[in-house]
Amino acid sequence: MSRYQSGPRHQFQVWDSHLPPEFYGRSRDDVSLLVIENASGTYSSARFAELPEFLKRGDILVFNDSALVPSSLPVFDVSRRQQGWLNVGTSRLNGKILVEPRPKSFNRMQTEEGNVLAVIGNGREIELSRRHSTFSRFFWADARMGEDELREMLGRYGAPLTYDHIPFKLPLSFYSTVVSRVPGSAEFPSASRPFSRRVMASLRQKGILQAYLTLHCNLSPLEPDEFSSSPFLPDEYYEIPEATATAAEEARDSGGRVIAVGTSVVRALESSYRGRIVPGSGTTDLFIRPGRRPKSVDGLLTGLHDPESSHVEMISAFLDDSLLRSAYTTASAIGFQWHEFGDLSLIA
Repeated sequence: MSRYQSGPRHQFQVWDSHLPPEFYGRSRDDVSLLVIENASGTYSSARFAELPEFLKRGDILVFNDSALVPSSLPVFDVSRRQQGWLNVGTSRLNGKILVEPRPKSFNRMQTEEGNVLAVIGNGREIELSRRHSTFSRFFWADARMGEDELREMLGRYGAPLTYDHIPFKLPLSFYSTVVSRVPGSAEFPSASRPFSRRVMASLRQKGILQAYLTLHCNLSPLEPDEFSSSPFLPDEYYEIPEATATAAEEARDSGGRVIAVGTSVVRALESSYRGRIVPGSGTTDLFIRPGRRPKSVDGLLTGLHDPESSHVEMISAFLDDSLLRSAYTTASAIGFQWHEFGDLSLIA
């Protein structure tokens, strides 16, 4: 383990992690861990398997048990005679579904309201009815089918949603985790990916508690020109069981810390917080920014995110900006990997 002192703010290089560690002959938990300690203003590097060493008996990890579903359909733009992908989100509005044409060239250059996209495989047509009023790369689309039929089509012809840093579509199994239980996420809740059964066992052995909630992740992340002007994120459904709310509050009352595994857990818990974490279900479009320190959690375990992303905006709510930038700069310098198959950071 190496320890570093907080320094001045710097720009940093993002090292993409294009493929899971299994492609390089390593196990899922064989990734690095950046530990940022807010109180001391220091940060350290370790292996993810060492996570229990940075937690204490009575702390509780809250996981998002939502599982990724195939949400990216191969499509053909009938009017432009061009092939691409149509990412299907979780939001619905007046019978329309939230979608995003990909890649960027397929979306930004000529895609217009009224364009018809044919699903490659069965020829079903999806019409892009109108652009989203806030997030310009999203459309509200008429799928011309019911929700059950849409889910069936996604399962048969769809693939896991990926972005440009992944060179090809990966099987759905690469996006499953030891806590994946409830299908529904369009985007991968990736913070729990490095948890192996041996790491989970080590946590239990040390007396680290575990609890679960569900938040189905929508299309994301937002890009700088979008989230800089938006007070909210696309809406997402969440459900917090009574057992989870009770366990989290009891842990905190006993001197433990509530550690969110992933930014999606923070959004769910903070949306339900009324002086204490309240169980229940609903939707949230909460956008946590610097200056709004979450009250429902004491720490966050998450991946490393691009400097201009909504995830970093949330992380900045936990940390002094200079500490975050210094830690990220150092992580970049020593070769930490970014994105959903990369390394992790623990902020506590």
